[in-house]
Amino acid sequence: MDVVIIGCGKIAGGYDAGPQSPGIRTHVRAYQNRSDTRLVAVCDSDPVRARNFARKWKVPRCYHDIGLMLKETQPQLVSICVPAPAQETVVKSCLSSKSIRGLWCEKPFGITQTQALRMAGSIRGERIALVVNHQRQNEPGHRQLGQKIRNGKLGEIQQVLAFYTNGVLCNATHWLQLFASWFGPADDVKLLRVHGPRAQSDPTVDAFLRFGKIPIHLLGLEGKHYSEFSLQIWGSKGFVGINRYGLSIEEKRVLSDPDFPGSFQLEEQPAQSATQLNDAMQHTLEHLVKLATRRRWDEAGVASAVEAVRIAENLKKQAHR
Repeated sequence: MDVVIIGCGKIAGGYDAGPQSPGIRTHVRAYQNRSDTRLVAVCDSDPVRARNFARKWKVPRCYHDIGLMLKETQPQLVSICVPAPAQETVVKSCLSSKSIRGLWCEKPFGITQTQALRMAGSIRGERIALVVNHQRQNEPGHRQLGQKIRNGKLGEIQQVLAFYTNGVLCNATHWLQLFASWFGPADDVKLLRVHGPRAQSDPTVDAFLRFGKIPIHLLGLEGKHYSEFSLQIWGSKGFVGINRYGLSIEEKRVLSDPDFPGSFQLEEQPAQSATQLNDAMQHTLEHLVKLATRRRWDEAGVASAVEAVRIAENLKKQAHR
């Protein structure tokens, strides 16, 4: 499949431009790592940035006009790596190209639920596959954990704490999308605290969420100090933690307390397992290629991405009151 990238920023290629790190973190390297995808062009509103990106990654053509690029290259897959406010304009340009079979869109998917639903409806109407780049959704370890929770392996979920930094829309939507994919739509969304000025375009907030009977506290930290992205789940049958941005998962079983007969405790040393998050871009691209080849629509994946935007929009509105 011939592919193009629109937007030549960090997630397009910048995160992989420095010293080699484990795994694949960007769209360009994900495409170049496959034998069945051929990156034929890139486009950016800044012609210099597009030219430098193409030179760095040895892409044969670069553009600053989306329409012209799509007309001349006729791609089957498109990565949309532009800021969320600009996504809908780019999506409309892509829908005019009859060659396109799949879109790989960066998160968040729009800035309002209305916009997200409008984009999804237009894309589906053209029988184009859509994947939003919430990477943990397609990572096997996170998928298996969600299945374990739904199957009752952790028992009754008593408490969930989800930590993040730098914006409910930009970053917290990773957790929100994962929760929606695991549990469905949120039944309760309550703002608890805003970090910093309430009028921020993307505030960092604390919130209480309820998905069915599952209580979740979303807790923001100020990113000027350090980055944090972790999850703690306490169930009646054990504990699970997602650490290091999702690179590792720890589990603790419930054991008899040797000091207090008849009582129970969580084991002191958790079982640690590494996830495949470093390969999540590859998993996501593999999912898109399958959808595009079969002309399938990912109902659950798109719905959870839209739900994440709905919750974030709700919290932003509460913060701005």
